[in-house]
Amino acid sequence: MHDDRVEDVFRIVDETVEKLGGIVAKFRLPEPTWHGHSQCFYKLNNASPFLLIDLAIMKETNRGNHVEAMFFYLGQTFRPMVEVLRMKHCPRRYNYATRYVYYDLPPEVVKRLEGLVFFAPGEMEAKIEDINEWFQEVAGSISSEEIMEKLRG
Repeated sequence: MHDDRVEDVFRIVDETVEKLGGIVAKFRLPEPTWHGHSQCFYKLNNASPFLLIDLAIMKETNRGNHVEAMFFYLGQTFRPMVEVLRMKHCPRRYNYATRYVYYDLPPEVVKRLEGLVFFAPGEMEAKIEDINEWFQEVAGSISSEEIMEKLRG
């Protein structure tokens, strides 16, 4: 994300969330933030009081700070993907991060994860989009009944 587009992104997100039901509260971190991203938290109308949207706009890759960008990517994008995959495939170990993924997840899932870890810095934005789409797909396919069955078995 280029620095000159950050305000546009926040404006679009604000408008979209308002259309989807509204914002009860919002807190934008003052900049510069400790982590170098622009960040805003949203509490939604008609949502669980425990649900917040944490929107962080990552800018490190465009600044050439590839090491920092990779660690933010791994912690804020890749790790939640692994957690949701574990919730689906092995809920007992949902919080094991990448430990035992080669044993706990199907081979085709691990192969896809590998492609989301090993890439050139210029591919990061595309990888983030891939993970966002995959995350929505996997999260939308999980049912509490499926998880309970796996936990019992």
